[in-house]
Amino acid sequence: MLGERIVELRNEFDMSQAKLAELLGVKPAAVSQFEKGKTKPAIETLLNIADIFKVNLHWLLKNEGQKYIDSTSDEIHFVDSPISFNSDVEMLILPVVGEISAGQPLPCYEDAGESVKISPTELSGNPDDFLCFRVNGESMQPEIMHGDKVLIKKSNNWDVAEGKVCAVRLDGEITLKKLAFNRKDRSIRLIPLNKDFEVIIIRPDEHSDIMLIGILVYLYRKIQ
Repeated sequence: MLGERIVELRNEFDMSQAKLAELLGVKPAAVSQFEKGKTKPAIETLLNIADIFKVNLHWLLKNEGQKYIDSTSDEIHFVDSPISFNSDVEMLILPVVGEISAGQPLPCYEDAGESVKISPTELSGNPDDFLCFRVNGESMQPEIMHGDKVLIKKSNNWDVAEGKVCAVRLDGEITLKKLAFNRKDRSIRLIPLNKDFEVIIIRPDEHSDIMLIGILVYLYRKIQ
């Protein structure tokens, strides 16, 4: 259980609920709810917990794999190159951390246990720089279907993300859309690929929480 692993980490680091809450920017009662399994942390909170205790997100979510991040992991860089069918390269297992809305922004719900396997040769950068979500909704059809899994490379560079399909957080909820800017009225446009859905227009001064999570790099789909 996720909550039990949070308690385990706090105890190992001799950290109080109040201190963890302070580091996460939440109330102590919220940490208590996480640990009792009464509420689920948002994806950003899960990432912060993993970062604070230097543990692997996969272990935190699923209790699988190596618990602590290798101290040399930041020095490892995977490069894009073909992989031989006879290669002994170990596949990476990335947990599906939750759902991402292909429609109106929705809360990101923790997944029940899905994951994707990918060769490290297919990733450019540290595996910890990638997040996997399951798509919920039809606004990105037919290119991206309901139930597809998408791999997002973390980025906070809005200029680089312009014109690309991105994961964006808006007021605590996240959505998958193509990103564009209207520099005349200084608005952000989240564009669906499905023409039956409307463009979401965001004016930053009207929202207290706008965050670029990252850019879509891979799509996984079950054919049958």
